[in-house]
Amino acid sequence: MNRFCDACGSTKPNLISVGSALLCRKCEAAVMAIVNEKRESGENRVSVLAEARKIFREQYSGGDVIIKDFPADLKAATKTAADKAGMSMREYILQCIKKSGV
Repeated sequence: MNRFCDACGSTKPNLISVGSALLCRKCEAAVMAIVNEKRESGENRVSVLAEARKIFREQYSGGDVIIKDFPADLKAATKTAADKAGMSMREYILQCIKKSGV
């Protein structure tokens, strides 16, 4: 059974269970920083899973547009290029569209 990080979707072998969320080590620090900040600001109930999924939606979601039948090799190449550029796939695709002059 593949287990995925709730914040980035990676399938790294050593995921950490925090609350009801599964997180890779890279994402654990980011998610816990947000959770701790909210707790320090007085929020009583902060869900680690909700914060992790919020990060996933913001960083890795396509937003309002869904590309159906996105070829796997093209999707992988786009994700790799976006990661190298330090962007989400959404940001990278939008940048490419803007550069194309559309």
